[in-house]
Amino acid sequence: MKLKHIALSVKKTDIGEFYQDVMKFEVARTFVLNSSLARNIFGIEKEIPVTQMSNGFVDLELFEYPNEQTGDFGHICLESTAPEMVFMRAKNAGYDYYIHKGGRGITYFIRDGSGNLFEVKER
Repeated sequence: MKLKHIALSVKKTDIGEFYQDVMKFEVARTFVLNSSLARNIFGIEKEIPVTQMSNGFVDLELFEYPNEQTGDFGHICLESTAPEMVFMRAKNAGYDYYIHKGGRGITYFIRDGSGNLFEVKER
C-alpha cells in the first residue's frame, strides 16, 4: 500500500495562517463534503468544507470544523492494488466499516479497534 494523504480537522483560519504561510503547502483543490457522507463516515451531519493541499511530497486533506462544534475528521488514506481484499480482512475480523460508491469507484472506510479511521481506495 501507498500513503495517499493525511486528513486533519482544522479551524478555517489555520488553512492560510499555518498551512500556507508557515508550512508552505499550496492549495490543490477545495470541495464541500455533503452532510450525508459526513454523517456516514464521521458521524457529523453537516456540510463540511475541505481543502486539499500539497507541498509536492506530502498531501493533506483539511476538514474545517463546523462553527458550533469540533469534530474528528482525521484519517489516513491508503492506496492499494487490492482494496477489496483489505476490506474483506477487516470485515471478517469484525472491524467497523463504511463503503462509499462514487464517481471515482469504491472507497472503504475502516476503523481499527482504537477508533482510528483508514480510507482505503484503488491505487
